[in-house]
Amino acid sequence: MKKIPVFVVDDQTLFCDVLGSYLKAAIKFEFLGCFNSGNDFINYLHSENYNDRAVAILDINLPELNGPEIYKIVQNEYPQIKTVFLSSFYNRAIIRQMMNKYAGSFLVKNCHINELVDALEHVYHFNYYMSDSVLKAFDWSNGNPLVFTDLPQSCKLSKRELEILKLICLQMNSHEIADKLFLSVRTVENHRNSLLLKTGSTNSVGLVSFAIKNDTFFPS
Repeated sequence: MKKIPVFVVDDQTLFCDVLGSYLKAAIKFEFLGCFNSGNDFINYLHSENYNDRAVAILDINLPELNGPEIYKIVQNEYPQIKTVFLSSFYNRAIIRQMMNKYAGSFLVKNCHINELVDALEHVYHFNYYMSDSVLKAFDWSNGNPLVFTDLPQSCKLSKRELEILKLICLQMNSHEIADKLFLSVRTVENHRNSLLLKTGSTNSVGLVSFAIKNDTFFPS
């Protein structure tokens, strides 16, 4: 099994040492190093002419270059490197802003190590991961419906499509959605295909991106 290469960019030395020790020992990951500033990380990528896939764990508040600034550079110059923001601060507005504009996932530093492992695997393979922090920030986990307003007529979603989109965002597959909604898998797939057509997406990642990044999306 190919290991997932992981960078850590965080200015807290003890945190870096502990997380680095875990990643070195984990059979799923290849620890590529910890950097205490954004400049150190970007300079390393430049000096190594890095061109392989990887996941970078980024703190938001960093000296010199902050997390979002690092993200923009990485996206422009190293798009094969995916990002997970890991922060001490839980603020719904900040999380929604980060997910709207930046990261494949957002985790708080007091999350369980298993959730970090899940996030690294999902972001590496699928580009996104809906953590508990993100679900709470968007208020999806308590059963609230998704509501879109002011969308073009061609993109109007039915109540059932919204329901299925929500479950896709919760990382459920077609079989799980069918079981939950008491539908056939074929019916779920038909709704999923309709969602792809209406939103101009090509896969589930695109649907999640549409749900998160659409400026007219509000959880009610």
